[in-house]
Amino acid sequence: MTVRFFHAVAICAILTAFMAACNKNNDQVLDASAEAVSMQNNESEDAVQDAIDAAEDAFDGIDDGLRNGRSEEAERCATIRINENTRTITVDFGNGCNVGGNRTRKGKMTITYRGVRNILAERTIVLDNYHNGTHTISGTIVISERTFSGTVLSYQVTGSNLTITRPNGKQMQISEFRRAVRYNFGSRPLDPTDDEMQITGTTTGTTEDGKPFTANIVIPVIMKGSCIRANTFYPVSGRYEIKSGNLTVFADWGNGDCDKKITIIVGNLTIERTMP
Repeated sequence: MTVRFFHAVAICAILTAFMAACNKNNDQVLDASAEAVSMQNNESEDAVQDAIDAAEDAFDGIDDGLRNGRSEEAERCATIRINENTRTITVDFGNGCNVGGNRTRKGKMTITYRGVRNILAERTIVLDNYHNGTHTISGTIVISERTFSGTVLSYQVTGSNLTITRPNGKQMQISEFRRAVRYNFGSRPLDPTDDEMQITGTTTGTTEDGKPFTANIVIPVIMKGSCIRANTFYPVSGRYEIKSGNLTVFADWGNGDCDKKITIIVGNLTIERTMP
């Protein structure tokens, strides 16, 4: 489903832009720990989003018109057991399950839902050493307050007590992960090129070195499906703010055009970049 792909790209794009700004400006040298904090924040968001992707794929195919259960779709390499009586779905990736050629997932997750299993059902995802190919994540994610009005799907994402193990074996702790998402399917529900997504939210946690950080979306991040035609998969507007200690980094995505432009602001330093 395009909504999940867009979100992951937005997260990775911010990290890419931030690192480019740091590396390409010879007049400013930012503290290495600040770069590490920004990187780990983005890694944590990507890990959470990937877990949500896998759970949503296993939960149903209603959102994007594919078959319920996904046993014959993208997650066909996982063992998916649906128990309508207990309203639980168990997804077991075993010792390794390659999805789409780009990630090998391992471990388990259990999804519990309320009421009827449909697009509006609240769902709780419990991750048991779920591995996305690079990171292992344990903890609980709740997707709630799902409403469908016209062509707009709205929902809340809350993560708590999340432990994320990085490739080096060290762990990040995410105490709070909150997102509010509004996804507009446009006039052609099966055509992603007229879709639009708006994301707001915050993340609070500590890095592998125990350094606290917060990441806030201070201006809603907007993704447009129409930018696919221009081969652009970055946000068209919105602003992120990442804080750790005395350092504050802003990433500003501009005015709504599919132009791949981003402005990085660190103190008195402002750098404009065009993404690849």
